[in-house]
Amino acid sequence: MAVEQKNRIDVLDGLRGLAIALVVIFHTWQLSWLDFGNYSWLPRVGFVGVEVFFVLSGFCIAYPFLKGHTLSLGDFYRRRALKILPSYLLALGITALFFDNGTVASKPFLHILTHLTFTHNWSFETYYSTLGPAWSLAVEVQFYLLFPLLWPLFKRQPIITAMALTLISLLARRWAWDVSGGETSTYTMRLNQLPGCLDLFACGMLAAWAVVRLQPGQARESADVPTAAPSPVRKWVASVLCIAALVGMYWLFRGYESVAYEKAGTPLWQARWRLVIGLLVGMVAVAGSLSWRPLQFVIANPILRFLGFVSYNLYLWHK
Repeated sequence: MAVEQKNRIDVLDGLRGLAIALVVIFHTWQLSWLDFGNYSWLPRVGFVGVEVFFVLSGFCIAYPFLKGHTLSLGDFYRRRALKILPSYLLALGITALFFDNGTVASKPFLHILTHLTFTHNWSFETYYSTLGPAWSLAVEVQFYLLFPLLWPLFKRQPIITAMALTLISLLARRWAWDVSGGETSTYTMRLNQLPGCLDLFACGMLAAWAVVRLQPGQARESADVPTAAPSPVRKWVASVLCIAALVGMYWLFRGYESVAYEKAGTPLWQARWRLVIGLLVGMVAVAGSLSWRPLQFVIANPILRFLGFVSYNLYLWHK
């Protein structure tokens, strides 16, 4: 999900490109079992790219309003629909007609209706049917419906609201484990529904709030937010924090390999580290946007920015 061009932050485009690269590598490995040699850990953990997308969505959806844009429900949903629906409906129709594995033919009304209403992630029968990667799009759309209710709370108390969303996610992930009965597929589905992902969106929203407070020259909603002057010291501190967050992400990704083949290893690892991933991605977004230009260029190099630009359509069509 993108904001207006004048509000773009290069580092976010780079992170979006990294996220789609992880997802594509993960699915390529899933479908082909290619040998990645010394980097065999990378495709296994590529599913984390979706979690990065959720953090970035939380950032991008909150950022314009934190800068003072007026919230209009009609305009808000119109812009979301124009961005999401054309490519989604085209990909859904072509996949259902030419690449379906028989699930839609068995219950066409159920599968088509749930995908058109973005409720297909509520049932295991429809969760991965037709357009497999679209389960995450259902989570995104459901968050869009929730955001206008969250915004007044977040506007007044951003930290408390983010903490409340995080608590809901932690409880939802615990509930997902309790009701799954140890069945990995059911647990994974419950874990990846909106309540279990709210902390990722919250991390993104909180990162956007931090960027608006800290970046010099940003429009402010209220006069009591101080204007921070740029300084070399702050850029060095931001650069160090950004690198530390990137190293933390690398450490987490490498650590996943030790549990990848355990029973329920993947969803348990996700449940344990999801909040940490959200905080690290948020830290890269904030510190990266304030860091020295050479570091920003590394994160938002032309390749990653291009991938970020085409990420939505690439996500829908690559598999």
